[in-house]
Amino acid sequence: MIRNRPAVKALSALAAWAALAYWAALGSGHAHASPTTPDIDLKISVAVPNQPVPAGSEGEAVVTLTPPSGIHLNHYPPIRLALDPSPSLVFPQSEIKVGLDKMPDDLDKNPFEVVDPIRVRFRVGENASGGKVQVQAKLRFTYCVAKSGYCAPGTKPVSFTVPVAAAK
Repeated sequence: MIRNRPAVKALSALAAWAALAYWAALGSGHAHASPTTPDIDLKISVAVPNQPVPAGSEGEAVVTLTPPSGIHLNHYPPIRLALDPSPSLVFPQSEIKVGLDKMPDDLDKNPFEVVDPIRVRFRVGENASGGKVQVQAKLRFTYCVAKSGYCAPGTKPVSFTVPVAAAK
């Protein structure tokens, strides 16, 4: 019988170990490239001051997030808005966080019912010239599909302009 040959037994054992290693790697997510995270149609709106903010003064923009129906954003991990440096505006916080640093004890409280607004405070530089200052940022969040329970991280670019008045 072929099964009694030592080479065949060694090959069968090797195949069994390879299969075991493959399945273990699949479970850890290292055996294959992770699929692309689906993009969600997250509505991002930004309210900026109506009047130009004078040089040397402080202002605020408010970022509001509205997920599409059937999708929710989570408190944990927190939503983060990372602001790119600006030559005309100074941000007291280069990254603004909304949410929790640890998972809530009651998992039913993890989804936002309504996402808290993200308040972007800034100070216009003393020597800023008048006009519109472009602000660039990156939004990071975790969303879940309510129906399936599928959750994934998401990122979106955020940009808005702040009207600025020159120093007098």
